[in-house]
Amino acid sequence: MMRQNSFSIEEINYSIRGEGAPLLLINGSYQSIPSWEPLIRDLEKSCKVICFDFPNQGKTFKDPAYNTFSSLCDFAEQFLETIKINPSEVTTFGLSMGAEIIRCLHVERQVPFKKMILGGISPPSLKNFKRQYVKTLMSTLRESGIDAFVKVLCFNVYSPVYFEKNPQALNFMIMRYRDYFGKNIESLAALICLPLTHEFNQTDVSDYRCPVVLVSGTHDNLVPIFYSREYAEQIGASLHYICSGHTFPLENPEETVALLKELVRDTAISSYDRNTWKAAA
Repeated sequence: MMRQNSFSIEEINYSIRGEGAPLLLINGSYQSIPSWEPLIRDLEKSCKVICFDFPNQGKTFKDPAYNTFSSLCDFAEQFLETIKINPSEVTTFGLSMGAEIIRCLHVERQVPFKKMILGGISPPSLKNFKRQYVKTLMSTLRESGIDAFVKVLCFNVYSPVYFEKNPQALNFMIMRYRDYFGKNIESLAALICLPLTHEFNQTDVSDYRCPVVLVSGTHDNLVPIFYSREYAEQIGASLHYICSGHTFPLENPEETVALLKELVRDTAISSYDRNTWKAAA
């Protein structure tokens, strides 16, 4: 059974570095803290950067029972309570599933973040595509193993340009997944299935009580630019583009860091139109 409400901080791989305005980084499904390192090295010079691995990620404990979206939202809330961080003082940035967790915490659980930066977030209008994609990943893992799963995943979340510039990246990622999940296949399966356990309904501006920013990769195969633009308009969010695929913090850390620094500095509520949560002219 899942150890709900019973984990200790010693079981969690987390990092708090730097001084300044707090910036919380929320992992995507297959991320871990080292994937943020190129950003943290720069951001910690001006921000207090907080990040952590969910169960089944990185060096946090493995527990396949953490296999629902709700269980990870519970975990995130408990983590913030444990380290005594007031969400209303925090700018939070999540990638992909991490962005969806932030959205759920704020809209469905009324967690009062200072600002939300949602990277590569899948809008409700793509829910059927997302379900089919997740089912394909799961069937690939079950029928063909970790190596084939990693190839299908990576060719969807990274741009072709990334592999042209980093020809050994795919082999490196295969080895990393073997290391993390070779003896914990069910933990990987739990991560894959998470999007199937939660369906987010359409939202509009009235559902948000803080500034919202969307960030999209220009070559994102999972959330094409048109859908990001449409969703930003629907929820009254500002929209920024970064030249990359879906995983822009890894593909283009320089542009990502520059954007995050700008967004963390510009957090005064008075600088936003309260009707749209877009930065006032």
